[in-house]
Amino acid sequence: MASVLTLSLLLIPQGVVAQSVEELFERGNTAQSESRYEDAERTWRRVLEIDPNNAYAYIGLGNALYLQRKLEEAISAYRRAIELNPQFAAAYNNLGIALYDQGKLEEAISAY
Repeated sequence: MASVLTLSLLLIPQGVVAQSVEELFERGNTAQSESRYEDAERTWRRVLEIDPNNAYAYIGLGNALYLQRKLEEAISAYRRAIELNPQFAAAYNNLGIALYDQGKLEEAISAY
């Protein structure tokens, strides 16, 4: 499956892929703002299939997961965003909130 996706991405002009990611971001943000968190989660995962190193998509995914109370998965997504962009303040903030909600106060404090 991954090789099919890779091959299809090679055959699609870069502008089309970028536009698709942009459209998916809009769709993900809209789903989250309308409290359709499962739809948002699926959309963020789709973005990450296309662009697996997109820290912003990991934040969106983390938020969708957090709002579904899937805290462990949200924490993983926030940590991945930080790995990809160590200067991403929102990822540290959101990670701290999720850890706090789990009662992991020491980790939450260090994440902030």
